[in-house]
Amino acid sequence: EHPILASLREKLVRCNDAKSMTANCRNEAVVICNALKHGHFGETGLSKIYGNRFRMADQNTLKACLEVCKPAMVDNIICIAALMSSGRKYKRNQIQYLIQTAYAGFNGAKCEILHRSLYSTQARTIYECDHKQLLHVLQNEILNAQALQTIDAEDRKLFLQFFTDNKLSGNDLQLMNKKEFGTKMVEFGGKNKLHGAASKVWRQLKDYAANGQANSDEDEKQQNEAAADKETNMVLPKLKRVVVHTGNWGCGAFGGNLELHAILQFVAAVAANVDELWYHAVDENSMMAVFNARDTLLEEIYPNCKDKKGKMNCERLYEQLLQRGYLWGRSNGT
Repeated sequence: EHPILASLREKLVRCNDAKSMTANCRNEAVVICNALKHGHFGETGLSKIYGNRFRMADQNTLKACLEVCKPAMVDNIICIAALMSSGRKYKRNQIQYLIQTAYAGFNGAKCEILHRSLYSTQARTIYECDHKQLLHVLQNEILNAQALQTIDAEDRKLFLQFFTDNKLSGNDLQLMNKKEFGTKMVEFGGKNKLHGAASKVWRQLKDYAANGQANSDEDEKQQNEAAADKETNMVLPKLKRVVVHTGNWGCGAFGGNLELHAILQFVAAVAANVDELWYHAVDENSMMAVFNARDTLLEEIYPNCKDKKGKMNCERLYEQLLQRGYLWGRSNGT
């Protein structure tokens, strides 16, 4: 469904980001964003080619089961690995591993989507300004501001030479703080007077990039006086709802207990503040097990695990699950 993923490992290896990745990453998750989906296998077609059957299927069978996506869809994928069946009762460390892994995946997706949502709603920032734009602003607006009239002509040239030689971009300034910027100016100019003026230049460049204009000291004073009022009336960016689609995780080839794994995913989704969880149970037997998991969690486990504030205590949760003696199943051969 996602041909682009075939190139992902090669890209990571080329960037030396895959050296620490192994086939047995513990308590870790990988979130892949913006993967183009060019094909879709429906429920009927997927049952014919799932797992090892995919490897054995010929091209005609695959084409018959595939629905081409035109245009291509964009998917965000959570990659988490469960544990292999031990054939016995679940142990505490196994339950802890599974819930931590599920939480890592769901929380990783939540954080990634929120980060992208916040970044996309930001106003034009200094990050987007290249060094030529900043040099133009510095020469034509900021160095002409009344607050910086104490800088003589030679010092002005020094400022401009500093930006020209270092080719500072908006990204460079975004990563600096005022002290770092001032220190670099002193190292370049060798004058203490430049250090004080540099902090004003740095601040006003940031203001310009955010607001499209340079602010004098008087403007800044007025802005500071109104800051408290603005904070109370601040309009926050509209954040995206995070919806996670999951299913019988670890209950196929790995032989996990479907009811237990459903409970652990429900708890992990709540802990990660996922807005909505869609559980795809595949068949009626699986659906009944998921409903039992939901009822058991809400009616039996949660009442015995919550504290006075209604929050679930992890130690009590593990105890409740161990008392129920959940058993590992067998691999379905997929």
